[in-house]
Amino acid sequence: MKILFFLLLPNPYPGAAWTRISFFAQYLKDKGHKVSIAGVFTPTSLKKAGFKKINGIRLLNITPLIISANFFSLLFNVFSMITTIPLIMVLRPNIVVISVPPGQAALGVFTIIKLFRKKIIFDYRDEWEDHVIGISKSKFDRNAFNIFKRIMSWCYRHSDKVSVVTEIYRQKFNERNVKNTELLLNGADCNIFKPYIEEKSKSRYLLGFSDDDFILIFSGNIVGYYRVDLIIKALKIVNLKLTKIKLIIVGYALASDIKGLNILISDLGLQNNIKYIGTKIDKTELAKLISCCDVGIVPYDGNPLWKNSLPVKSFEYFACGLPIVATAYKDSILGKLVESNNIGIVSEPESVECLASSIEKIYHSDIEAAGKRAVSLMKTTYDRNIIAIKFLKILEELNNS
Repeated sequence: MKILFFLLLPNPYPGAAWTRISFFAQYLKDKGHKVSIAGVFTPTSLKKAGFKKINGIRLLNITPLIISANFFSLLFNVFSMITTIPLIMVLRPNIVVISVPPGQAALGVFTIIKLFRKKIIFDYRDEWEDHVIGISKSKFDRNAFNIFKRIMSWCYRHSDKVSVVTEIYRQKFNERNVKNTELLLNGADCNIFKPYIEEKSKSRYLLGFSDDDFILIFSGNIVGYYRVDLIIKALKIVNLKLTKIKLIIVGYALASDIKGLNILISDLGLQNNIKYIGTKIDKTELAKLISCCDVGIVPYDGNPLWKNSLPVKSFEYFACGLPIVATAYKDSILGKLVESNNIGIVSEPESVECLASSIEKIYHSDIEAAGKRAVSLMKTTYDRNIIAIKFLKILEELNNS
């Protein structure tokens, strides 16, 4: 088969979307299929524009995109996808997989693919339409994105398949009269994300930490809905009782955000407790870094949208043998997953005091046993190597239909 992924980011991108799509692409390529990934470039990522190969997979960042939640960026992004016409003509894919979010340009991609009569799968990972509506700053923009959401519902209905990462998303698509859904879980590659026990002491030493430090880690892009600032503030409270508590922050952030975090860390006197080490693109390096820690942190804000979300970082923590502290609602799917499997603690969102209490509680718990349960759960349910087998089956059935 010839398979073309559209991941509308400046790829490779340090985030969950790239992690999922690049894994599927590599899996399919290793099975003998011809795979390409089409991406974009933005005003701040011009150096990523163009063509390259990664492990034999063609990466094609040829489309300009503006990442902003307003009507004018939406309009630009929809029409900018005309630049993908040469890709379809040259690559002649059997199946096109459109990964959302980001989704503003998805309408343009869908329209072009339909014109070429190619088979289409939407890989739907987040309730991105509602998120964009929520962060839009004007009533006009919110109305525009509400209309756009209805248009996208029509696109989903007229695609060949919509893969969703949670059962709740499938239920929500039923409410939008989208019936052609398939559950394709998120997860982590358990061949890479696993406990690197023998390298734990060495990794800690290189970071400037000791074996008896209790290390928390936040891994992921530092964006508004992940309240890393609350972790830092909670650490100040905990540090008054437990002086061996440390925090590692790894992931992409704007320079202004890093400056703000550094000021907060300095103001609280936690310079010796917290280390920001930037972005880790190499997944093995990231896995070894996570594995040398004790507890993973998922610091969601209080947006009810996250009740339906299972962030990839939680799977990567679990696969490396870490229980988690998640600021999430008790009735969220993340909260239920953590508590039903006894693999961490669920803490009230946006409460520094609750987060501090939860960190102290997990410090005194049997994290080794919880970590083993987390690894077992990953191997049986959320290993991407198992999930990819189902994805390939979906593609083969679609290609043969």
